[in-house]
Amino acid sequence: MAVTSALACGALLLAPVAADAAALYLKPTKASNGYKIAIGANKRSADFTFLKKTGSSAYSPVKHKFTGKRVKFKVKGFGTVNLKYKKVGKAKKIAVPKRCTGKPGKQRPVVASGKVKVRGEGGYAKANIKKKRVLKGFLYTPPRIDNCEGSGEGIPERAVLNIYGSPVEGGDPSNWHVVEFYAERNLAAGSKARFYSSSIENHGDRYYVFRTAEVGNRPVSTFQFDDPYTGATIAPGAKPFKGSATTTNDFLSSPAGDLKVSYPGLKNVSLTGPDYTSLFYVTMPILGLKSRADGPVADLVDRQREVAQLAD
Repeated sequence: MAVTSALACGALLLAPVAADAAALYLKPTKASNGYKIAIGANKRSADFTFLKKTGSSAYSPVKHKFTGKRVKFKVKGFGTVNLKYKKVGKAKKIAVPKRCTGKPGKQRPVVASGKVKVRGEGGYAKANIKKKRVLKGFLYTPPRIDNCEGSGEGIPERAVLNIYGSPVEGGDPSNWHVVEFYAERNLAAGSKARFYSSSIENHGDRYYVFRTAEVGNRPVSTFQFDDPYTGATIAPGAKPFKGSATTTNDFLSSPAGDLKVSYPGLKNVSLTGPDYTSLFYVTMPILGLKSRADGPVADLVDRQREVAQLAD
């Protein structure tokens, strides 16, 4: 199953909501084994996330309850979240980006309390939050962006290698597993390389697991490419990645090598071989918009990237 078709399957499960609906974010707090736990919800989806600087795993049920006072959901086999929250303090205005038109968003502080008892696969991380503990966070409504102008002036070119595919297929069609790898090297003098991988799993249309792994600030030598741009070799050289991968075509080909990534709860996932295709290109970024697809999986992807940024 291709990445795009897998995402489309997930996007059909829940009805879309208004683009200006608020989302709840509870700031990452201490869990076991060096992890933090973050909790988020909106009308489309809810999740709890175990995260470290190098990676995260989010667990999201198909069904949940989210109102202006409560978030409640259960992921079978992994635990329950049952929290009440209330607004505190004044709302902060979130401006529309420069060179764009639209409507500002807002961010309002909240506090939450209740019960959270959850774990990751195999017990790699656990969290047990009781009623007396207060969690801080906020309700966030993003700016509505109507239009942006600009050509990315002053932004240097980037070399990019995408590897994507679905190594787990067959059996129950409601179960699928998709992995995407993204490597980027800024072509500006003295720049470093960045490596990012994500994995999305659908477990019997009952819950989703979205995992990420990332390492940045790697030497330029970890990302080499041909001139003209006909292929690339990448070697992240730091956990949670190991090994290397090579692609020899500037369109689509099967990457070769022994590149692997380890996510929280899912170790040594191969990113090479016939189950994957790769795409290498060099691009000049432009100022533009990325629309958010309606549906629980697409929403979960976007929100977990935001959670990871909050944790930094």
